[in-house]
Amino acid sequence: MISKINSIIGQKSLSPSKATENTPQIEKLTNTKTLPILVLDLDETLVHNDLETKTLHTRPFLKNFLRNVSKSWELVVFTAGLRNYADNIIDKIDPSN
Repeated sequence: MISKINSIIGQKSLSPSKATENTPQIEKLTNTKTLPILVLDLDETLVHNDLETKTLHTRPFLKNFLRNVSKSWELVVFTAGLRNYADNIIDKIDPSN
């Protein structure tokens, strides 16, 4: 359901030429039938990570939401966190990604 995009690490913003160079990465991820892309924020929107108890809380009905929305949208998850952090959480939410 959720696509993972390789991010450009170490750059705060993309110049127009860099954005054009990276467009094919996004195009490769989209389904053969062209779907609009829906970008979802991971932290505090899809999940809440309780650092004190080391517990991951997902939004109510998150899996149902992702299953239904993924029929009409290409889902991309955004986070300000590190890639390993995001990949671990996405693997728990959507093991078949």
